[in-house]
Amino acid sequence: MKSKFNKLLLLCLMAWGFVANQVIAQTLMAWGFVANQVIAQTTYEWKGGFTDINDTYFTSTTQGWAVGGNGTLLSTSDGGVTWIARSLATTNTFVAIYFTSATRGYALEGFTVWNTFDGGNTWTAQTLPTTQDVTSISFPTPSNGWIVGTNGLLLTTNNGGTTWTAQNSGTTQNLNGVSFFSATQGCIVGDGMNNCRTTSDGGLTWTAQIVGSPLGFNGVHFTSATQVWITGQETGMVAFSNNAGVTW
Repeated sequence: MKSKFNKLLLLCLMAWGFVANQVIAQTLMAWGFVANQVIAQTTYEWKGGFTDINDTYFTSTTQGWAVGGNGTLLSTSDGGVTWIARSLATTNTFVAIYFTSATRGYALEGFTVWNTFDGGNTWTAQTLPTTQDVTSISFPTPSNGWIVGTNGLLLTTNNGGTTWTAQNSGTTQNLNGVSFFSATQGCIVGDGMNNCRTTSDGGLTWTAQIVGSPLGFNGVHFTSATQVWITGQETGMVAFSNNAGVTW
């Protein structure tokens, strides 16, 4: 009985080995084919090291930007098929990037905003009036903009970023996202339970909204005057409002 069992086991192992080898061989061949196709179609230039990408912004279907750790600033002019690294005099982590036109852009790191007026060819650093770290930026118009950051930081400009002044956000919790649909209507979100606030007067006053999440939020975005989306710190959490954030 034992002999018959051993023979059966041996046959099973041989069959499994054949199938496994076939699968491995076919997988490697398929992977190699795909890899060769990708390599043949795409040219990469190694810049050294690995870094996270924290934010992207596209000013058109072809022109886009990406920022991340170690002072990473990348641009594409072909819709993301290829990317070019831009060299800036910082190794700090960029957390956000925003453009109000094809030429005017902003990139955030630390308590600094980097400005470009020529489509990203040159960038200059501007120290913000805060010692808090900034996290997100939004411009509903070329002149009116808002920046949020840690410990409830909220900054605003009405001259396209030439000067920034502080506003009262109504919270001391970290703020992670800001989105304004117009110069008056906006939403901010951050750490902590139901840390979601809306304004209809350009940030002069904020109303706390109940979203129903025990944790905080990472980002917010208006898609119309009434429709707004937020992403939460719970796994897979997304909330939607169709009345500008009054209910979710």
